[in-house]
Amino acid sequence: MSTEETKNEADELAKNPSIEPEIDSDVDLEDEDLNFGRTVLQFFVIPAFVVALCVGVFFFFAWLVSDEKTGVDYLNEIRAGSANRRWQAAFELSKIMTMDSEKKRMEGLVPEMISAFESASDDDERVRHYLALSLGHLGDADATPALMVALNDSDPSTRLYSAWALGSIGDARAVSTLIEHVDDNDAGVRKMVVYALGAIGDPVATPRLTVALLDPDRDVSWNAAVALAQLGSAAGEDQLLQMLDQEFLDGIAAMNEAQKLLATESALRAASLVRSDALRAKIEAIARDHPNLTLREIALSALQGDQKSEKMPQP
Repeated sequence: MSTEETKNEADELAKNPSIEPEIDSDVDLEDEDLNFGRTVLQFFVIPAFVVALCVGVFFFFAWLVSDEKTGVDYLNEIRAGSANRRWQAAFELSKIMTMDSEKKRMEGLVPEMISAFESASDDDERVRHYLALSLGHLGDADATPALMVALNDSDPSTRLYSAWALGSIGDARAVSTLIEHVDDNDAGVRKMVVYALGAIGDPVATPRLTVALLDPDRDVSWNAAVALAQLGSAAGEDQLLQMLDQEFLDGIAAMNEAQKLLATESALRAASLVRSDALRAKIEAIARDHPNLTLREIALSALQGDQKSEKMPQP
């Protein structure tokens, strides 16, 4: 159809709307519908889908960012949140305090963290537990006095977490107080106290740790042997030999495989600090024959005497 014919038809249609427009017989109606559908799909449906997807992605990441909280946010919640929210915020804080970026962010807020720890003595016990962990991860010696006081808390778990934190901080001011709690009535606390004394590494604790080798709880006795090795004493040699004896460990029904491996690793690192013929023979056997390749590598390092810089794991 020519341009002039199209114009005339348009004029006629404008004058009389009842006139049906003329259809070019050369145009296939099915193809025209198909082309129209493709056009709609290309210019409307697909772009709309893409836009919707982009908007969805945008709001998803916006939600993630908005929900991401810092240590400062959690500390504020511990101080001003509801009872249920306070312990949850303390838990979240203890998790992110293992990150160097958060540690740096919280360095200037140690007094506030200590204050929150002290004021939570009548709160849900979990608040103190997780705040003690956070203070231990932060490693600031300013927290030492508050944690030392907490060793007298009526809650055994609070005493345990506080002992761990003191060992992690490594402040020698805590040694005398920790020594007083080597005979705590809770075995878990005793175990953590002797571990902390070894981590701090003050020889003043040697006599009391030697007595702890006779503790009726096996874990306390083993931790005392490891702690003494860190202080350069071989007084716990018998306990270390037990920890390196796979047959002996297999005979302890209460220990799972992960605990056995950890006990062996701790003993290997400790044994490298207190040379003896019996311990060396055990280490050589592990380096040569143990099925766990990681333990074999640790044993080889122990034989080379390069474990002194390693942080001792807790058995």
